[in-house]
Amino acid sequence: MSILENLGEWLIPNQERRLRDQDLIGMAGDQVLLRFLDPVKTMTIDSSSLIQAAPRANTELIVDSGSRDVTVRGAKLAPALSKKEFDVLELLYLGRGNAVSRDEIAKAGWPERPEADVAPAEIDQYIRRLRLRIEENPSKPKLIVTLKGHGYRIP
Repeated sequence: MSILENLGEWLIPNQERRLRDQDLIGMAGDQVLLRFLDPVKTMTIDSSSLIQAAPRANTELIVDSGSRDVTVRGAKLAPALSKKEFDVLELLYLGRGNAVSRDEIAKAGWPERPEADVAPAEIDQYIRRLRLRIEENPSKPKLIVTLKGHGYRIP
């Protein structure tokens, strides 16, 4: 899944989206950035005009959407996370630095159910499971931070 940076919105697979001049699309975390330029215009691209990806601020946690691997402090997580655990962690990771609401987590982790039908306790249980797997000290989390009254964030 990719993020349309100018609007801060998630792009949904197989759903058409009209791009506007200068829209920026981020993929693979912060590894690939694409900028849409108006197709009517013709321009020459030189290497100085390319956008450089920002360096990763936090290398303690790497979530690879392609392979569905999670690396914590340089070690690949084994056994692998369940599908639901990975989907929730991937959402938080792709939006790192930003608050992710419980409704957004419900949509990602429980796509088969309306988000209103996902109890907060279910979300809390999966966050707790993730913290047990990735945090050095799950009772003092640094990788998945609680935002009281809203949801969670990966700094």
